[in-house]
Amino acid sequence: MVLNNNMSRFWIEYYLISKKILEARNDHYNIYTAAIGPGTLLGDFIFIFDGKYMLQSIVNSQACINCTIGCILPLPHLYNC
Repeated sequence: MVLNNNMSRFWIEYYLISKKILEARNDHYNIYTAAIGPGTLLGDFIFIFDGKYMLQSIVNSQACINCTIGCILPLPHLYNC
């Protein structure tokens, strides 16, 4: 599992080289690096705007989250009594 967007390019390159899809030739690396740029920008835009959307949905439902946490947190205390 890739947790960091910057590491994904390394692992994709490693996979492509190990499967002999990407060969050690200039034209292969030129195409690969030309595709990395737009792909990285698209991934970063999706990460940024989806993060803003998710944060806004959390802010909009703050009361529901507070009630849920308020109901869950006393359960360990009641379990240990």
